[in-house]
Amino acid sequence: MLKISNGKSIRNEVRDFLRKKKLANPKYIVVDLGGCANPWCDDLVDYYVDVVGNKDRLIKGDLQNEDTWVQIAAVKPDFFICTHTLEDIRDPQFVLSQAHKFFSAGFVSMPNKHQELSRGMESWRYPGWCHHRWIFSCSNSGHLKAIAKFPVTVCLSNGGIILSWLFRFDLMAKLARKFKLGPFPKPLTWLIPSLARPEFELAILFEGDLNFEYVNHDYAGPNIDELMQLYQDELATGY
Repeated sequence: MLKISNGKSIRNEVRDFLRKKKLANPKYIVVDLGGCANPWCDDLVDYYVDVVGNKDRLIKGDLQNEDTWVQIAAVKPDFFICTHTLEDIRDPQFVLSQAHKFFSAGFVSMPNKHQELSRGMESWRYPGWCHHRWIFSCSNSGHLKAIAKFPVTVCLSNGGIILSWLFRFDLMAKLARKFKLGPFPKPLTWLIPSLARPEFELAILFEGDLNFEYVNHDYAGPNIDELMQLYQDELATGY
């Protein structure tokens, strides 16, 4: 099973999936990773894992700490929910690799790439949300990848229309490079403004493993032009 969406409607499918599983097996254990502050599936979740919260079903701990996963493994979990958490943490690959060891299926969601690279989500001064570390994209086959959200994304966002227009001229671009005025605005050809709204998210429901990688092995370089090109090329396809 693999379902990928750019909308929150897939959450209803997650609820239906879990109801069927729990009806067939009352001991089917669902764990929410990092969602204690904003639960949306509380009636079907058996345990929450978070660094904050006061729920009686809370496993208090950092998802990036191996000791926390020892506690998670102890409850013999089956399905995990991880909504709007992976973009916040230092090492999403570690969390997903640990999840694959102990869970047979899961649901992950995060802001889509169109939101993270559009101004106005939180402020018109910068794209996306200031505390998010990663921008994610997922192929149709379920290959999830992430690129770090570096400050240069300000120059890639859908703001700065006048400067973006000016730098379309080759002469302006050449002068900017010569006098080291960059980074200068570079529009992303694949960005869809209509998907940069709160009712959308990148959502993936799956069984088995979810393939994951860091773009360019998480190497930001070797220079600013190539880093900006990574955002253009590596996030162009898929969800």
